[in-house]
Amino acid sequence: MYKIPIHKNMKKGIVFLILSGFIKLTISQSTVDLNLQKVPKKEVYKSFYEFKTELTSIADPIYIDSLLRKTEKWKGTYSLIPRYSKSHKEIKNIWGFCDGRKYYIFHNSEFFAINFKDQLMIFTGYGIPDMTGVAAVGGLGGAIGGGIYGAVAAANAKNEKHIYFIGPYTGRIYETKELLNKQESLYSTAELIFYRTSKGERTDLIEFKVMDSLLSSFMPDSYKKIVLPMSFQPVKISYGSGFSNSFEIYLSAEELKYFKCSYPVNDSVMRLTEVSITEGEFDSYKTMKEQNKREKKLNKQNEIK
Repeated sequence: MYKIPIHKNMKKGIVFLILSGFIKLTISQSTVDLNLQKVPKKEVYKSFYEFKTELTSIADPIYIDSLLRKTEKWKGTYSLIPRYSKSHKEIKNIWGFCDGRKYYIFHNSEFFAINFKDQLMIFTGYGIPDMTGVAAVGGLGGAIGGGIYGAVAAANAKNEKHIYFIGPYTGRIYETKELLNKQESLYSTAELIFYRTSKGERTDLIEFKVMDSLLSSFMPDSYKKIVLPMSFQPVKISYGSGFSNSFEIYLSAEELKYFKCSYPVNDSVMRLTEVSITEGEFDSYKTMKEQNKREKKLNKQNEIK
């Protein structure tokens, strides 16, 4: 069994650039938030979200098996296979893992060590298969010919090396730094949707805060979208009398999060809870329409005055 060197340089940092009144994040060599564990733990990550937040869903003990790679340019390195300690079964369908010393990402049917250089997450993996001739070969030899060409191209790529970049917000893999900067900038913010319906609701206002600073006050049939700079640090939401009730959430750059405010007539308890995307999309849309109607009516009344 081989020895994996301990990685020591794990840094983090974020800087935000405000352009045209909207918050955008620029990815550069000194601005990416790596947000990694202070002490690496032996565990697997089913998704990039688990990797960034340390909220792993697989708690079973694991160990890392290894096989010596045979291609010329990868001599002296190992193919790694995470397994359950008890059953010895291979752990499949995961984003990556940590062996207690270094982090690894799954790509092209293999795991490769993640390096943290110039505030970027990068790894050296197999080369990029040259598939430019697949269409031509497929046209001449049909699906079988195209399949054979593709298999040869993939095999050739396993004897090459290429440096890849990992997106700090999505965990996606990019073949160039230019693609990283271009694509990840689209995921530099996260959106939270808050709403309150009118059905069975008291007329009392519901006040809540996001991050102890963004204050909102909801009457029945209220809707609000809050856009935050993307981060993997927990975000605090507080509500109720004196904002004594609170909970924390984690942001997502790739999907909306919905929160329902409620103060029922037949209940003395004020509530603010996260709901499913399906429920949130349906109810918040109706609430937004009612709020827009109310605002238009008020605007007309103000014009008359």
